[in-house]
Amino acid sequence: MSTMWSRRWYRATGLLPLRVVPRRGGANRLDLAMNYVESVVWGVLAPDRFIVWMLIIGSVLLTRSRAKWGRRFVVTATALLIVISVLPLERWFLGPLERRFVVPDLSELQVDGIIVLSGAANASRTLHWRQPALSESAERLTEGIGLALRHPEATLVFSDGAWDSAGEPIGAVTARQLLETLGADSLRVAYEERSTSTWENALFTKELVNPRSGEQWVLVTSAYHMPRSLGAFQAVGWDVIPYPVDFRTGPGTSVTFLPAQSLVDLSMGIREWIALVVYRLRGRTPRMFPSA
Repeated sequence: MSTMWSRRWYRATGLLPLRVVPRRGGANRLDLAMNYVESVVWGVLAPDRFIVWMLIIGSVLLTRSRAKWGRRFVVTATALLIVISVLPLERWFLGPLERRFVVPDLSELQVDGIIVLSGAANASRTLHWRQPALSESAERLTEGIGLALRHPEATLVFSDGAWDSAGEPIGAVTARQLLETLGADSLRVAYEERSTSTWENALFTKELVNPRSGEQWVLVTSAYHMPRSLGAFQAVGWDVIPYPVDFRTGPGTSVTFLPAQSLVDLSMGIREWIALVVYRLRGRTPRMFPSA
């Protein structure tokens, strides 16, 4: 699929994502197809969206002389929402992932490089408002920059291959602006702007920096995302030090009622477990739970 053809196709279907990747070293056709299928399927079946769809369908049926089925859909969706909001389901899915690695003490370590994976920024808002716009995973950027300030000898690499509708790379705009805002633009920084997945984060970052044997590189990403990320880096033959951030679970076990947050976290946990299985089946991680 050529770059120009893929852009026209996305525009024609109205499904233009931020990440349209050129052929020059970007995603292959299979990866592009799987990314598209994943977006469509998960857009319907993710718990937070699935419940909304059930409510919509139920409401439509109630107005179409199908009151019996409409009530079933609405009652089922409401019951699911209550269960997800009260029970700590998101902790059951996210907890094992987040507890896999502890935050290491790097104070006595010679750090050669720090890799910050994508997912912490909203590039389109950054460009629109001309201020660094961060997402819920902002700790990936803030902790990564903090590590670089404590280890100025290290090279800081931002791996984010987001592209705009014109095919221009915009993945690094937030990181660049945040560095300037914090007065940290004197750090040694490199940008990997081709990746569209965790696997490509590992593949293209290694290709960019070409690490030497014996160098100590630190990987910064969300704690729930770390097992799959570390596995991907190990699969490309690069042993890095995991530095988990952005923890979503805590030590508390009290019952809460936060429907929106519970739905988002549960969806995140389920999606990550599915991605782990897919990566293992495709040989993109040496094992489901890699060790550092």
